[in-house]
Amino acid sequence: MKKIQMIALLAALIMFFCFYRILFSNSGSAGEGNSGLSARPVSAKAVVAVQDIAPYTTLTKDMVELREIAVDSEGAGYYKNVNDVVGKVATAGIFKDEMLTGKRITDSGSPAAGLALRLEKGKRAVTIEVDTEQAVANTIKVGNYVDVIYVANADGKTAGAFFDSALGAQNPANGQILHGAMGTDYSAIVMQKIKVISLNDKFYSAPNDPATGNSYGSITLEATPEQAAQLALMDKSKGRLVFTLRPQADDGSVNQPRGFILKNVK
Repeated sequence: MKKIQMIALLAALIMFFCFYRILFSNSGSAGEGNSGLSARPVSAKAVVAVQDIAPYTTLTKDMVELREIAVDSEGAGYYKNVNDVVGKVATAGIFKDEMLTGKRITDSGSPAAGLALRLEKGKRAVTIEVDTEQAVANTIKVGNYVDVIYVANADGKTAGAFFDSALGAQNPANGQILHGAMGTDYSAIVMQKIKVISLNDKFYSAPNDPATGNSYGSITLEATPEQAAQLALMDKSKGRLVFTLRPQADDGSVNQPRGFILKNVK
């Protein structure tokens, strides 16, 4: 009886060993054939960073080089030519000796590249909240140019007397008052040819949500630092900003003496 039990146990051990070998062999084969990837990394030439690169940095030739490194596969999304990455933008921090892939860099015109790269050198982005009246019934689009009108009140004085005493006759230029001797409100074109670079948070195209149409609640303008400070001050003052849409190809400027809505009667 003991002899039969020993034979049965030995047979079970042999069967288990054979089953284990078959299972291990099949697992190895499946791993090598999974999605065409090799279980071992392969050596290939790929573009790598030669220095730490900060997010939203435009890549130049001196930041990268082609180097022989170990990669997972031929389809890993890495770059094989330095010229293919020059001019692209890092969407995240890249470390020295890190291989560059499409997940870490993008084209400079891509939304993922952000707004800062779209600003001209020396310019700043400033955002103003608007309603449909201020924004020409929400017909202003990204890339359009506007003139900025400031509408305010002369604090109880007639606008004509206020400007005559402060700035002299016929000033400010491009200003309008009701009459030389009546009316406390005034308006003036304070800035011309200001570029619109964003509507709400959409800086690559105008919003077109089927639910809301082209409505938006803010406009971001590209201005000089001085203009940005002036816009911020006027926006928070007692006056009101109104944007007028310019023809896209119009490069001219208006420079007229102060005008009167109601002509003085002599």
